[in-house]
Amino acid sequence: MTELNPLREIPTENIFKKGDVFVLFGELFGRGYANGLIDELVLRA
Repeated sequence: MTELNPLREIPTENIFKKGDVFVLFGELFGRGYANGLIDELVLRA
């Protein structure tokens, strides 16, 4: 079984790799916290 690790803090180093799946629950707003996380994931992938 795959172990799931929720993101509770913003990591200072890139812990994601190509092929990882990022699941986000909630609403996305134009200048919200979640959009910043997604932008970082796209830039670092």
